[in-house]
Amino acid sequence: MSVLLTRDRAYRAAALLDFFRTSDDTETVANPDFSISSTSSYLDLSPLYGNNVQEQEAVRNMKGGMLKPDTFSEHRLLGFPPGFCGLLITFNRFHNYVAGELERINGSGRFGPNLRLSREAAERKIDKDLFNTARLCCHMRPLRQYYLSDYTRTILNLNYAPDSSWVLDPRESFSQVFDKVDFPVSSGNQVSVEFNLIYRWHSNVSVKDEKCSQDLFQKLFQGQDVPKLPLRDFLAGLSNWREDIMAQEPEYRTLAGLNSFVAPSSTNLPCQLNS
Repeated sequence: MSVLLTRDRAYRAAALLDFFRTSDDTETVANPDFSISSTSSYLDLSPLYGNNVQEQEAVRNMKGGMLKPDTFSEHRLLGFPPGFCGLLITFNRFHNYVAGELERINGSGRFGPNLRLSREAAERKIDKDLFNTARLCCHMRPLRQYYLSDYTRTILNLNYAPDSSWVLDPRESFSQVFDKVDFPVSSGNQVSVEFNLIYRWHSNVSVKDEKCSQDLFQKLFQGQDVPKLPLRDFLAGLSNWREDIMAQEPEYRTLAGLNSFVAPSSTNLPCQLNS
C-alpha cells in the first residue's frame, strides 16, 4: 500500500504542476501576479521540460536531441519525497532512449544532415528535430497511460475491481464519457463535483513520504517546531531553500541526499546515483 500511495501522489503532483504552477518569477518581475499560472494549457510534461525556452535549454544536452541525464526542470519537486522526482527521471530516461533510437533508425533520412546548411546549422537542426520528436513520443503515449489509466483507475479504486477494464480516453466523444447530454465546451477550466469528492477522499500520504517531508523540514529549520513557527520565519526558510536550489544548474541538484554523476562519455546511458 505504501508503494501505491507514493506512486499515486507522484502521478498527481506531476499532473498538477503540468497544469497549475503559481508564477513566482521575481527575478524579472518585482511583484509577480500569483494568480497567474506559468504553465501552458496543455499536458506537455513541463515539470520535465520547463515552461519556457530558457528553462528548456537548461535541461537539454543540445546534442542528439538528448536531455541531460536524470535531470528535470521543476525545482519545486525537490521538496517532495524522492518518488516524485523519480517519476520525472523515468520520463527523462525514456526521452533519451527514444531520441537515441530515432537517430539510429533515421527513418527516410529524416534526421540526417542537410547538405544545404553549414555543419553547425545542420547539427542544430538535427538536435532540434530529434528533441521535439522524442518529446512528442514521450508525452503522448506514456503520459496518457500514467495519468488517464493508472492514476485515474487508482483514485477510483478500480484496480481492485477485477470486472472493470474502464479507462478515461480523451479521444472519445463527450457523449461516450458523460452520457448523451449537452455538455458545455470551451468555457474555461472546470472541475466536477464528483472529482472534488474523489480527490479529497482517496488515499494520500504514505508513512514513508510523511517521514521524508518531516526530515526535510527538520533540516531546513534546524530542528525547530515547524507548526509553531511564525509565518514570516517559515516563508523565509522556504525562500532560502529555493535560492540555494536555483543557484545550481539542474544537473547538479541533489535528490534526497544523492548526487547525480554521469561520466563524460555516457550521455546516452542511465546515470548512476552515488550517496
